[in-house]
Amino acid sequence: MGGVIQVRLFLTLVAVLAVFLGGLSQVVINEVAWGGTIASPYDEWIELYNPSDEPVDLTGWTLSWEGVTIPLGEESGATVVLKSRVIEPHGFFLLERGGDDTVVGREADLIYRGALPNSGAELRLVDPEGQVVDTANAGCPAGWWAGDRGISMERIAPDAPDGRFTWRNGVAGELLDAKGNPIMGSPGTANSASSSHPGWSSPSRRDRSPGWLP
Repeated sequence: MGGVIQVRLFLTLVAVLAVFLGGLSQVVINEVAWGGTIASPYDEWIELYNPSDEPVDLTGWTLSWEGVTIPLGEESGATVVLKSRVIEPHGFFLLERGGDDTVVGREADLIYRGALPNSGAELRLVDPEGQVVDTANAGCPAGWWAGDRGISMERIAPDAPDGRFTWRNGVAGELLDAKGNPIMGSPGTANSASSSHPGWSSPSRRDRSPGWLP
């Protein structure tokens, strides 16, 4: 009897540990440029981030919102061109709509078709087992939690749960759009808004959007 109890305790411990480790390795939707760039509102892009110390193979994963499903590991559905299906440890995965000229000097990992509606949408990142790993813009009553025409919606930290206070407007960095304008966001690089990743700094007080929590 005692042996059975010990086995059950061991299995419970393993299950809890698996959930804990799974949370640590969770891929997140890190940035959404639903308003495109200054060059064109059609030049939309999305960024995923792997906060773990292990590479993540995206075979069987999908990113979707109403009317659009993007397979992240194969060229089918809304995926037009797939250049990579693995996110390296602490690496980024850049999706660009329509072509690879949206971000100058930063090659996209995937080219997709399908627009992000200005009226708002909930993005869902789903793993091969059908589990929703992450969301973006969930619960927003209208429109988007952050961002605007030519301005991205940045996650303040990879471990911040999706919600009103998780997102803020992107700021101009070194990257340029198709017409040479500064991109208001950080495609393929650390978010200016993030405060928890090593080497990432919190935005200054004057850059913080309304509702930003330190």
